[in-house]
Amino acid sequence: MTQWTQVTEEVAEALAQRRPVVALETTLVSHGFSDGLGLAAATESERRVREAAQTGADVLAVCCPYEVSRFSDAVKATGHDELRVCDVIELVDEAMRGATDHG
Repeated sequence: MTQWTQVTEEVAEALAQRRPVVALETTLVSHGFSDGLGLAAATESERRVREAAQTGADVLAVCCPYEVSRFSDAVKATGHDELRVCDVIELVDEAMRGATDHG
């Protein structure tokens, strides 16, 4: 952990064990959904969660704090509770701490 971020136990464990971690990037959300796009965005999120689960990933990394709740909801809706959703900055933090620890 640094003064700016905290890495969840699930992300740290997945990285330490060199298990797959999937980073999800999306352009569906910027500052909320336009009228009528909420269902389409939820459907797309659920599709992407299913795809990630098929890879055997344990962690889904997203690029925006708003995406964490959206993909967490998709994880619950699809029944893939084995997947942990986190912000990509957590992975950056982990990588930086790992590089610092070795040098």
